Amino acid sequence: MRYLAPALVLLVLVCTFSGPAAADDIHVIFDPVPPTVGSLNLIQQVGTPYLVNWVSCDSNGVPSSLSGQQACLLFLNETGAPIKDLNFTFTANQALSGQTIACDSIDSFLTSNTCDSVSGTLQPGRTVSVDFFGGQSIPNYFAFFFGESGVSLDNAPPVTITVPTPEPGSIGLLLAGLSVVAFTFLRKSATA
Repeated sequence: MRYLAPALVLLVLVCTFSGPAAADDIHVIFDPVPPTVGSLNLIQQVGTPYLVNWVSCDSNGVPSSLSGQQACLLFLNETGAPIKDLNFTFTANQALSGQTIACDSIDSFLTSNTCDSVSGTLQPGRTVSVDFFGGQSIPNYFAFFFGESGVSLDNAPPVTITVPTPEPGSIGLLLAGLSVVAFTFLRKSATA
């Protein structure tokens, strides 16, 4: 039990799918909740897409800070490492037609996002992809939650969450390249 720290309500996705003139907000807030409560979707592998459906924000384990949202997603980081980047993808359905999406963060976890790059209004069949990154990482064994408002639970489209595979650092790549060059040089020297 000592490994289970208070949960981190990391990402509160408040997608107020309103008309093009009004913007939606995604708010990231902190609320300590034990991660063993409720049915959390386990994120266990990096690079693996997880298709999940929204649940009622009245479900067991959803922090009280999300009680006003129309639909929620619940996750637990079990990758064995901090999550530095999250990709959130969904396909717009008829209920989202003509709506817009905007994002902002209000805490120090994954403070940047690419929501601003989602231009124009949503049309049925359009794939929307938002990355959350920067700021503090989501520690291993911490929970994080998304909440959305603006479309009913019945009309909220399934979401794919992926923790992208981290790219090797430039120093690591340089060392790997130098190792290959050195190995090739030594091999040629040994055969001469």
